[in-house]
Amino acid sequence: MTNKAQGLSIAPIFRSGVVLQRDRVIKLWGSGSPGALLRVALRGDSYSTTVDPKGSWEISLPPMPAGGPFELRIQGSGEDLVISDVCVGDVWLLGGQSNMELPVSRTLDLYAEEVAYAENPWIWQFRVPMAYDFHGPTQEIPGGSWERVNPQSVLDFSALGYFFAQAHYEKYGVPVGLVLTALGGTPAEAWMSEETILALGGYEDILAQCKDDQFVENTVTSEMERLNSWYQELNGKDLGSDPKKVAWSDPDLDDSLWPSLQVPGSWRGSEVETVHGSVWFRKTLDLPKSLADREALLRLGAIIDGDEAYLNGTRVGATDYKYPPRKYPVPRGILREGTNTLAVRVICNRGVGGFVTEKDYCLDFGECKVDLAGAWKYKVGAIMPILPPLTFFQYKPCGVYNAMIAPLRKYAFRGVLWYQGESNTAAPDAYGRLFPALIKNWRETFDQPDLPFLFVQLPNFDASLEGTAGPRFVRPSAAH
Repeated sequence: MTNKAQGLSIAPIFRSGVVLQRDRVIKLWGSGSPGALLRVALRGDSYSTTVDPKGSWEISLPPMPAGGPFELRIQGSGEDLVISDVCVGDVWLLGGQSNMELPVSRTLDLYAEEVAYAENPWIWQFRVPMAYDFHGPTQEIPGGSWERVNPQSVLDFSALGYFFAQAHYEKYGVPVGLVLTALGGTPAEAWMSEETILALGGYEDILAQCKDDQFVENTVTSEMERLNSWYQELNGKDLGSDPKKVAWSDPDLDDSLWPSLQVPGSWRGSEVETVHGSVWFRKTLDLPKSLADREALLRLGAIIDGDEAYLNGTRVGATDYKYPPRKYPVPRGILREGTNTLAVRVICNRGVGGFVTEKDYCLDFGECKVDLAGAWKYKVGAIMPILPPLTFFQYKPCGVYNAMIAPLRKYAFRGVLWYQGESNTAAPDAYGRLFPALIKNWRETFDQPDLPFLFVQLPNFDASLEGTAGPRFVRPSAAH
């Protein structure tokens, strides 16, 4: 498939595997040589249009029943643009934050067998690349591709989207297209037009600030420099990584004088409650000969904030931020009969660190598990100042709406699946006004007054007194 000839192109959403909405007018658009006559062929029918003086073209095809796969061919001025595997069915727009974005790969503890043999040529997903623009709606999304369900690709599908699509296909038997626009941590106002936001009021100052390109660029640059500097200083100060001494990940290290702390559990109430920086934890475990030199999966629940895990001195995994489950493959040759040492370097950059409870902490061999919960030895590696949070401009009002929703305004959808809310928990009354306005805004954007919105009510994911504003991802991988 090509979606661009020399001077002839079609919008990025129309790539191989595209699913078009059945029983609705289908709009195609792109660019070409001004004045060129274009011929569009689909399902045995032919249509024509002319490129306007500005080099843009658009054509509306009549509603079509479900079916496929077909070939879409666009010809004009000696150029030929062909798009394969075109299906007509039901297309759903997936919106919200990490709840919707969460991939199938993060659900394998529950659904490994179900997705291991997933193969369905009638379910496709298009992930809209993350982008934001504060100067108004953009004309096109910045790229993307359609992927159909197979055992490999399904791992990157939105989990909620995939299981919805599977049920939809089983019920209606038509191709299903998922257009994924969700982004972790985004509040509702990021997904709304400037006109809608201004009508609600209260966002004028931040909108004006974000329209200053120099401010945005300077903020991103300075904060990344600060982030890199923080991690460089941390790594340089960490006593557990001193190249002149025995590493604290080394199984031969004498940790007999280290105090103990229960894992899993929060650091709250302990002597490391206020520590920001690194704290090393060590645990010994005895393995019988039958489990020595075996492959295994090290499960460390979830850790606040980042971690590096070592088994018998070999690093087996690392995670940069607190939300992903820690599941680190342990290859053959690392585990041995008798005493084995697990060392975990925990990095806490703000708040109170800890090992999240009600999750698995074990060495998983499949047919058996070695429990890791209990008393672990610990010692502070380095104390650092609190790392100030980053400014994520994709969270700011209107930005992702302009770059990820508005460019799709001519595309027809069966409906919207929406799962969002954590990032607006600090202001529930405001969200009570924002969300209905967002629904109205999107229905107007897509010119579908009755566009169905299926949404999930915010779950009670944090009942602690201090609460949280929801997933605000910090990805410091660039820093170390």
